[in-house]
Amino acid sequence: MTSPVIVWDRENDPPADMGEVLCWQSYAEGDRIFSVPRHLENHAERLKRKYLAFIHDLGDSKIAGKRVIDHLSMDDGFSFWWMTLLAEKSPYKSPRIYDCLRILALEEILLERKPSDLILKSFNRDLAQVIKLLCKNLGINFTWQPGDRPLKEWSLRRLYRALPYPVRGLLFFARHLLMRWPLRNLKAPAWFSGEGAIFLCSYFSHLDPVSCAKGHFYSRQWEALPKHIHDSGSRTNWIQHFLPSSVVPNVRTGIGWLRSFNLDSGRQGCHSFLDTYLTWKIVGRVFKNWFWLNALAWRLRSIKSVFYPKGSATWLWPILQDDWLASLSGPTGIGNCLWVELFDAALKDMPHQEMGFYLHEKQGWENALLHAWRKYGHGEIIGVPHATVPFWHLYYFDDPRSIQSKQKCSMPLPNRLAVNGPVAWRAFAETGYSDEQLVEVE
Repeated sequence: MTSPVIVWDRENDPPADMGEVLCWQSYAEGDRIFSVPRHLENHAERLKRKYLAFIHDLGDSKIAGKRVIDHLSMDDGFSFWWMTLLAEKSPYKSPRIYDCLRILALEEILLERKPSDLILKSFNRDLAQVIKLLCKNLGINFTWQPGDRPLKEWSLRRLYRALPYPVRGLLFFARHLLMRWPLRNLKAPAWFSGEGAIFLCSYFSHLDPVSCAKGHFYSRQWEALPKHIHDSGSRTNWIQHFLPSSVVPNVRTGIGWLRSFNLDSGRQGCHSFLDTYLTWKIVGRVFKNWFWLNALAWRLRSIKSVFYPKGSATWLWPILQDDWLASLSGPTGIGNCLWVELFDAALKDMPHQEMGFYLHEKQGWENALLHAWRKYGHGEIIGVPHATVPFWHLYYFDDPRSIQSKQKCSMPLPNRLAVNGPVAWRAFAETGYSDEQLVEVE
C-alpha cells in the first residue's frame, strides 16, 4: 500500500471520497473505511496484556540506577508508585488510557498496511505528537491537519485545569480539610476486639436512607452481610469513607447517622469516619511527604524517556504525563499522602483484628489500608469486588509479574479476593491470581 492513509478523529463520519480512512472514534467500517476501536476489540486480549506489561515495566524502569518503585518508597517499605494514577489504571480517573490502547492498535494496523503517508485530522495536540513520532519511527510521512478548532466555553473547571499541579494540589487539600474537618467532632468508638471482631472498610454512600434515618445501618454495597455477621455471633468495626451524595448530602447528616448507629453498636457495629483521625500533626506529615513527592517529580523528570511499551515504536508520555504529574505534584499526590497518614492512625488505634473486609476496586487508598493493616499486625484481610469485573476496567487487572513479585516494595495485595462468580474468577485467574488467592462467594 503506497497511498496516504487518513486517521479521522472527528465526531462526524468521514466523506465518502476521502480515500483510505482509519476512524479513531467510530466502529463503522465500509469500503476503504476501517475502525481503530474495532481492531482494538478484535485483538483485545493481546493489547490489554501489552498495556498491563507496559505499566509493570514502567514501575520497574531504572532512573539513575534505581527502580521508579524504589524512588517512590517510604522508609517502612511502602511505595507510592502503587497509588499513582498510572498504576491504578482507572478509566474513570484516567480517560486517556483508551487513547493509549488505540495507539497500540493503530501501530499494529500501520505495520500491517505499511502506508507511505499518514494524515491525521484531529484537534488533539497530544495525539498528534504521539502519532507523529510513531510515524517517524516507522518511516511514514506524517501530516497533521487540526482544522478549525471548536470554541470551548469558559468554565471554572477549565480554569482549574490550567493551574500548575502544585496549586491544584493545594486547592484540593484545602477543600478537603474545609469539608471534612467537622468530622473530627466524632470521637473514635470503643472498638470491639477479640476473636469475634471483624473489620470492614466501606464508603458512607449507597445507603438506604429510610433505614438510616431511623438509626438502622443498611448499606446497598454490603446488603445482608452485616446482619449475617451479627447473627453468627461476631461484631463489626467499620471505617467509613465520607462521600457527600444525594443520600448523605452533608457532614451534619453523616455525623447524626453515625452517632445513632453507635448507640446500638452491639447489633450495628462500631462506626467511625476515616477523617475522624484528622489532626494538625497529620496535616503536617501530609505536607512533608507531599513536598518530598514534588521534589521527586523534579528529580525523575527524565522518566519521560521510558514511556515506550516493550517492542513498540510508540511513545505514550504526551498522553500519560498528566497522570504522572498529578500523582506526585497534584491533587492525587497530596490525596494519597493523606490516605497513608489517616489509615496509619486508624489501624494503629484499632485493637488487633483477626479478619477484615474492604471494597476492592484497586483504588489508591486501598494500598494505604493494606499497608497499615500489615504494619500493625492485624490478621487476614479479604478484598470484596462488590460488582461485576468488566474486561476494560483495568484497575482490576495487573501484569502477572506485579501480582507474583516478592521484591521489596511489591504491590500490596489482600490475602484473598472474594469473587462473585465464575466469570470474575476466570478474569482474575487469567491475570495471574492463584487459586489460593481467590475464594468464590455468593
